[in-house]
Amino acid sequence: MATCPETNRDALRIGLEEGHISALVAEDAASSGGPLAGWLRFGAPATNKSMAQRVYTGLKCFSGSREGVLSIYCMLVAPEQRRRGVARALIAGLIEEARNRGFTAIEALPRGAIDVRDEELWTGPLQLYLEAGFEIVHDFAPYPVVRLALAAS
Repeated sequence: MATCPETNRDALRIGLEEGHISALVAEDAASSGGPLAGWLRFGAPATNKSMAQRVYTGLKCFSGSREGVLSIYCMLVAPEQRRRGVARALIAGLIEEARNRGFTAIEALPRGAIDVRDEELWTGPLQLYLEAGFEIVHDFAPYPVVRLALAAS
């Protein structure tokens, strides 16, 4: 829950340690061992709870084989770290990790609206993905779907 950052942080730490959660974390270089600057959770599209929401069910862009596809579940950047490149670095890190693991694509469900508070961009803003090379595969303004095809390395 967004209203319980300490609980979320502890659950993330435990999940990572136990191997139940796949995530990338960004540490604040200025505070060794301090609070995280941000994190990005990812995994199989079938376990992305957002894709089960009504606006995404049955979309053509999700038809066909889903093997090799990685889904971004959520991303959080600490308020004091925003607009410093943390989210951009997390996405770049995931692209590199996905290529190294042999994934063929990464999908995300960013908010397409531009007049929303930072807290509503829990998967990141659409523009961030477009700048990273993702393409819109379902164009529905408030809830687009973006995909990055990964070339074999």
